[in-house]
Amino acid sequence: ITKELSGTLNQVLVSITENPGIQANHISSMIKRPIDTVKKQIKQLVDKGLIVRKGSRKTGGYYIKTQ
Repeated sequence: ITKELSGTLNQVLVSITENPGIQANHISSMIKRPIDTVKKQIKQLVDKGLIVRKGSRKTGGYYIKTQ
C-alpha cells in the first residue's frame, strides 16, 4: 500500500503504523511538516479508509484501520 502513496502521505501512514494512537501534532513534529499539511494528509488517509481516529478530541489519536 505505501508504494501507491505520495511522499508526505506515506510518511504520515508510517508514523501512525509505528506509533498507534499518535496525534496530529506529534506526526507534524516527527516528519517536520506544518500541522495544516499533516491534517490534510490525515483526512485523505481517513477518506481512503486506511486509518481511523479513536478517542476524544484532546486525548484521541490515529490508528491503522483493521479489516
